[in-house]
Amino acid sequence: MLVKSARKAGIGDKTIYIRTLDEGLVSFYYNGMDISVEKKVTAEIEGNLEVATSIGELDVKVSALPDDVEVTVEKTTGGPIQFTWGGSGKRKSGLKVDILPETSPMIDVPPFEETVNWKPGVLHNIVRYIPPFTLHQNSNKAAQMPNALGPNFSKDDTGRVIVRATDGIKGVIIYPKHMEWFDEPMSIDVTSLQGVADVIPSDAEIQVGLSGGTIVIFKAGYTTAVCRTLIGKFPPIEQYFKTNTKGKLNIDRLELIELCKRVKLLAPTAALLQLQVIDDKVFAIVPSVLEQALPASVEGEVPSFAVGAVHMEMAALLFAMSKSSDELTLYVDNYDKSISVALDGKEDIRLWCLPHVSQFVREANDALSKPIPSTV
Repeated sequence: MLVKSARKAGIGDKTIYIRTLDEGLVSFYYNGMDISVEKKVTAEIEGNLEVATSIGELDVKVSALPDDVEVTVEKTTGGPIQFTWGGSGKRKSGLKVDILPETSPMIDVPPFEETVNWKPGVLHNIVRYIPPFTLHQNSNKAAQMPNALGPNFSKDDTGRVIVRATDGIKGVIIYPKHMEWFDEPMSIDVTSLQGVADVIPSDAEIQVGLSGGTIVIFKAGYTTAVCRTLIGKFPPIEQYFKTNTKGKLNIDRLELIELCKRVKLLAPTAALLQLQVIDDKVFAIVPSVLEQALPASVEGEVPSFAVGAVHMEMAALLFAMSKSSDELTLYVDNYDKSISVALDGKEDIRLWCLPHVSQFVREANDALSKPIPSTV
């Protein structure tokens, strides 16, 4: 669990430290720039042990151990540590683990200034659906919007918690239930949250602590994670979500997901979901390849428009967070304006995608705008 957490958190093949503690506990921990995690486990301790090994080494050697056996961890002076199991004396099996000549202080958990509680599954729900909506660290926009490398947590004037995320192409605003937050808005790197989720079970209640306004601590049982918040101000993404549009399109969520997958398969180098509306009938178009009639209804004036198939697929998948997400409503004002997505009459999840202005979309809308020549 700790190896997986370190890799999700972007720690790479660095160091994991193992140290015996009092009261029959062993501490496994790693220290990073943005996240540090400690997980304690119970053990029968016969002597003090303090060693360091690489994440990769520990991963390989633990994976090679047989299941459902009791393992003894031994260390000789100046040598590696050894995992031993089964039998006694010469019949005992052993596996050597290389160690590193490093030491590190225990994770310093700062005092909690404020605490809130997250119900079981809240963190894991965020980690499951939010990452596609956050900026990647290698993105060109990361330097401009460092606060968007992870979700932003805040509260509105009524005290409702708001979770926002954007990658600059799409964005989402969620009003989650069963979540508390502090008065100050702040963002946490999504890789740090993934690292936390990998060491805390989804059925555990989590105590979330705030320290100094820049450190967030997650604690559940014997597991503690210390995360640094992201710098900067989160962008004002609310302005892109609009429902007072000229028209809207209603479509089954699963149908939309399958359509996006089909477009990615047929046009892998330019996976554009291009929807053409003719006489209130909706068609998905991949020029010279696909023309698919869709079981979708149209209200008002909906122009033909295009959006990245990957982005729209991620949007439709995110609505699985809602238990009543059979049909989605796409609000469209113009082919060059953001497309808003929500559940009709319910806006606990507000999502938008920026359009792709393709040549096909331009021509399709131009054709409809030209007057039909009169005949005599």
